[in-house]
Amino acid sequence: MEVSLLFRKEAPLSQCISEYIHLIKSLGLNLDLMDSVELENGLWTLNRIANTTTPKLWLRRAWQYFKGASKVEHDERLAVTFLGLAFCHYHLNELVDYKQVLENLVKLEMTGQETARKAKSLLVGEHVVLNIMLPLLFLFAVDVWLKRYQERKRKLEELQQSVKSYLNNIEMSGLTQ
Repeated sequence: MEVSLLFRKEAPLSQCISEYIHLIKSLGLNLDLMDSVELENGLWTLNRIANTTTPKLWLRRAWQYFKGASKVEHDERLAVTFLGLAFCHYHLNELVDYKQVLENLVKLEMTGQETARKAKSLLVGEHVVLNIMLPLLFLFAVDVWLKRYQERKRKLEELQQSVKSYLNNIEMSGLTQ
């Protein structure tokens, strides 16, 4: 995960957006299955920037969606939201804000809420399970939840380390880019 690819003035904006989407996919998030309308709309808006003559206006719209998503998202989805906010701030030349959002991403702690919600969906479905099977199903769901949680936490920590290194590099160079 190379976060610096998102924040390059010399690169075309569409290329930076492509890098952002690639980074999201590397976290294992399926963009087609995003639950949050705000997060989904923010990503959709960024994807439309390449086909517009008013990229700043679209960046502002995406920023509004990401800001709304930051109030409802958790775990790695919140990290993706923070990256989207930072991306918009950077490309709108709001350098202090972009750096602050990245620092918030580094401080983010995994709560497990997103993974727990998905594990719960394994238990609660359209089919009624016999009472005898429910404890076994619960144990299976807990095991799946723990494995998914550990994998997601590892990926989030990897992203945070990349952001932390990026912030250290811009501090050492004396630039806020």
